[in-house]
Amino acid sequence: MNVPGLDTVRQKFKAQFALPIEITGHGCEFKAAASFFPPFCKVVYTRQEHRNCLDIRRRALETAVQTGRENIFLCHRGLICCVYPLLRDNECAGGLFMGKVRVRSDSDTSVPMPDTVKSGLSNLKKAEKAWNRTIMVTPEEFQKAVDYFVALIKTHIKHDTTALREKYITADQQSRIAEIIHEHKVRNQQPGYPYALEKSLSAMVAEGNRIEAIKALNEVLASILFKDPGNMAVIKSRMLELVVVLSRAVAETNAEQDRLFEINRESMEKITGSDNLEQICLYVARTLEKYLDLSVSGQSKLKNRSLQLALSYIHSHLEEKLTLGAVARQAGIGPFRLAHLFREIMGTTFVDYVTNQRISLARKLLVNSDLTATEIAFRVGFSDQSYFTKIFKIIAGVTPKKFQTENKKLQKYFSGA
Repeated sequence: MNVPGLDTVRQKFKAQFALPIEITGHGCEFKAAASFFPPFCKVVYTRQEHRNCLDIRRRALETAVQTGRENIFLCHRGLICCVYPLLRDNECAGGLFMGKVRVRSDSDTSVPMPDTVKSGLSNLKKAEKAWNRTIMVTPEEFQKAVDYFVALIKTHIKHDTTALREKYITADQQSRIAEIIHEHKVRNQQPGYPYALEKSLSAMVAEGNRIEAIKALNEVLASILFKDPGNMAVIKSRMLELVVVLSRAVAETNAEQDRLFEINRESMEKITGSDNLEQICLYVARTLEKYLDLSVSGQSKLKNRSLQLALSYIHSHLEEKLTLGAVARQAGIGPFRLAHLFREIMGTTFVDYVTNQRISLARKLLVNSDLTATEIAFRVGFSDQSYFTKIFKIIAGVTPKKFQTENKKLQKYFSGA
């Protein structure tokens, strides 16, 4: 199996860890077995040992393919290994194996051969010597090697990462759903549709709360599967209803309607066209991801539009009494929402923003008009001239009168008057 980038992975990995790497096809036969197997494996080798080892490798690779990620496993003789699956066109093309090593605890200086490993060995003394020459690591050391091994593969070896990720997401989702169903059974809960949870999920979608929404979706899916196990028609109907409910939540966020319609159409076609529960659950999860993206985008547009309306109203009504409630009504949102937008986007409070805008306008009027400081105070929305002077000095560092005098002098100097 020719894999571009494999030599780079081997070289970089060898520079960090003294552990062998070998590649296999989907049948898990090693082409360069001598370089992978430690002395112990060579000493105990028989045809039956080979068959046992091959069977373990195949099962380990199969698990890695199903879960879409690396798989750490023990061989039948108690040595630890790791396999990373390689996919092409959504099919297993082979795997990269790393190991084999003995595992010890931090306090151990040696790892004696377990009695289960000794079983069936003809030359036990020779096998024990070979066992003691096999590389020994702690679990933490092996995990570091695995993390680096996987990072190198993802960086340097081209393979079907999209298919691998799909398998990982599916396996992870099904595992979580199975856990939730098990909890329902342990608690002896009566099957029922989770309307309250569905409502919470809709709110999470509208808010763009991705992490909590994904968790809630798995709970809803588990409840649907728990309520009507094996009834494909009812399950698909429930899934379609769920998609419709979530799409309504997205529509309220000012999301792009054409894109929302396209997502709905695509999702419904996939759900109705499949009889595979795992695939249907994955389709719904994928739809949720798209809804969340659309919701966040719609919220961003809505935020910007609402904030722009608020800012425009403030700038054109600085001479008036401006309250958070009055400006929020002009922007078409609630006062708490507007206050949040000021903190989130403008990085300041509503009151501080209005005050700074008033002082900014006052500065311009002090320099470019013949109005007195008192007249300007009222012109920019201050009802108390002394309070205006106090705030102006805090922000500008000088009183309005001094600011006006100094800047008028500068104007005369530069104009040559």
